[in-house]
Amino acid sequence: MNQLSIFCICSPLLISFGILFVGFVAATPEECNVTGGEGIQMCCKHKRELETKEKQEEYENNMKNCFTKYFGDIEDPPADDVKMSLMECVGECFFNASGLLTPDLKLSMEKINSKDDMIDPDPKWKSIDEAAVKTCFDKSVTEGTGSTKCKSGSFQFLKCVLRERFLNCPKDAWTESNECKTYRGVVEKCPNVIPGVA
Repeated sequence: MNQLSIFCICSPLLISFGILFVGFVAATPEECNVTGGEGIQMCCKHKRELETKEKQEEYENNMKNCFTKYFGDIEDPPADDVKMSLMECVGECFFNASGLLTPDLKLSMEKINSKDDMIDPDPKWKSIDEAAVKTCFDKSVTEGTGSTKCKSGSFQFLKCVLRERFLNCPKDAWTESNECKTYRGVVEKCPNVIPGVA
């Protein structure tokens, strides 16, 4: 598996937010390393309208540029704590490039709420997205203060929103299977696991 695993998740803007660096997630207990098979990406299915090609390319370029900025010159895999610190910086860089941070690099609820492509207008997803943003904003700001470099909480916000969407997936979008049931249990138990939504 290459370093970038792209999950098609929630709104068009979050497609790029969901370029998750699976190899760079913090160390977790063995029971939390159960990633499931390819099918787990289809546990929570989300039909969405794609962003314009130009906007999608902009998001993807922003993410690639931010990833290269912090990981591009690293030849040997860094220690787990360094990886996490770099991931926080990649998240902050991307959120800043996407206009979601204040000039002093703090998460902005006003800017997040003003992004048309942050919250899905589909009624069955809209309330989930709104609740996720509300739940994750304060939590991520607090958690983001631990990094020595990038303290905006952008990466923590992303992780929290993706987990909230997955764990609150509408019934008619959820795949009833033993594989998905097992994987959901892993996500519930393990706060560092970042699930994808297809």
